[in-house]
Amino acid sequence: MKFCLDRFEGRIAVCLCEDADAPQQQVDVSLDDTPALAALSQGDIFEARMDAEGRLQDVRLLKQETEERRASAQSRLHALFARNKNKG
Repeated sequence: MKFCLDRFEGRIAVCLCEDADAPQQQVDVSLDDTPALAALSQGDIFEARMDAEGRLQDVRLLKQETEERRASAQSRLHALFARNKNKG
């Protein structure tokens, strides 16, 4: 399954599932149960499998996809700011 790390709330990693079967489903994961998430940053895209207890296992950062999404978001923000600057 593919996830995006949305944010940390204390010892909880709030992740958004990006799997086709569960689009944008929020999954709250304890860092005590899945310490590998502590090494990730907000906005990182990663793959993991969910065990029978709902814990994430085998967390693997998707570095290239993360970098591409960040570059795309930054480009959109720059275009938006440029458009607003020209209006004012």
